[in-house]
Formats: sequence, structure tokens, C-alpha cells
Amino acid sequence: MEINYLEMKRVANELIEFIEKYNLNDYNGEIVLRFLKELIYDVIDNKKNILEKKQEISDIMESLFPLRTGLTEMYVEDRDKKKMFQLNEYLENLKRKLIFSMGEVSNNLKRPIQSFYGGMYNEQILTEAKRYYRIADITTQKGFGNYYINEIPKSLIQARIDYAIKLYLINKNSRLIGIAPLNTVYVIEFPAGTVVYEGPISYQGSFHLGGLEKIHIFIENSWQKGRIIDSFPLEKKKEIFII
Repeated sequence: MEINYLEMKRVANELIEFIEKYNLNDYNGEIVLRFLKELIYDVIDNKKNILEKKQEISDIMESLFPLRTGLTEMYVEDRDKKKMFQLNEYLENLKRKLIFSMGEVSNNLKRPIQSFYGGMYNEQILTEAKRYYRIADITTQKGFGNYYINEIPKSLIQARIDYAIKLYLINKNSRLIGIAPLNTVYVIEFPAGTVVYEGPISYQGSFHLGGLEKIHIFIENSWQKGRIIDSFPLEKKKEIFII
């Protein structure tokens, strides 16, 4: 994960200056100040692992909300209001990077990683057996694939939109190379020790939206690792023919 620590220090110092200038202690300013100073000392100056601060980064975002509310309740220069929101946006982006840390992408994973929003993912090793769901075509008689989800899809439409699964598979030369009908949900269990890559789903064009709130899991050579526990029909609705 690439973090520009000089930029982070600049942002932290600007926030400290901003809070002290307007004496925003009544709006969680003191809490935010303490965290920012710890962030500068522990992470930026002493190079401690920023991933250990992931929860604290999330907490500070909650603490910043009252600060933003305070801006509407007291006189603050317009340029400072703008700066405050810019700093807040920076921290939001930092939080996303921490939640979905950018890992080392091996050569054989470069293409699959492109399916993750902004290339963001977490690499995990399962500590116990876990079940995932896969949406596929029963006529292929193959429940396994590379991508899985954590929840049972509600409908075909949801699968296409939320999980960005295209009906028509088009190559970079705009040629049709396959069709991916969806009619069956497979429940597949993977044992402890399985390496999984989990992250938000990237936009795939048209109405195949994905998004930061939609998560899928990539498991390399999954058919060698998992076993099918169950399968059942996906809610059947008319297919939408949009590429």
C-alpha cells in the first residue's frame, strides 16, 4: 500500500491548526487533536505500521462529523470551510486505502485484480472453513469459478447490477467471446488455509455498477480447494439484453 507520508503529515498539521484556530473542542476537537498528534508521532515520524491505525482512522471520521457540524453553528472563514472539507475528503480516501490495502499483485493475479474497485483488496488466509456463494449457469455443470460473494443474491437483476456480471463477454477488440447466463446459486465451502482476495467490485460498464459497498472474493484455482455443499435456482426474471 503506497502512502505519501509527507502529504499525510501536511494534512494532519493543517487539521491541528484549523481546530486550534477556531477552538473546536466542543465539537470533538480535543479527541481529533490527540489522535492527529499520535498519528504524526507513531506513524509518520517513527514509521510504525499504519494498518494498526485502521480502526482509529475509522473512529476519527466519526469524530470529524461534529466538527463539520460546528462549521454551520459558528463563524468560520469561507476559505477555511472549504479547506476543512478537503481535509475530510483526504481522510476518507485514506480510510478506504486502509480498509482495502493495496497488496503486492503477482503476475498471475494482475488481470483478476482489475475487477476490484481501484485495485483495492485484502489478502486473507482463512482460519476456519468458510462458505461462499457463486452465481453460474447450471448447464455448464460447473459450480466453481474465480469469483464468489458473501451473501445469497436476491435476483438475476441484482447479480447483473450489484456484482457487475455481464451477460455478453466482449474482448478489447469488441468481439463477442462468450455468454454468461445466470440461473443457479452454488454454495461452496473452502477449508482453513485457503488464500482469498476480498475487495469492492469495479464498474464494468453500462448498468454493471459494482461499487465500494459491493464486495466479491477472488480464489485462484478454487476448484482444487473447495467442495460444493448445495445449489438452488436463482430467482428467474427476464434477462436484460444490455452489454
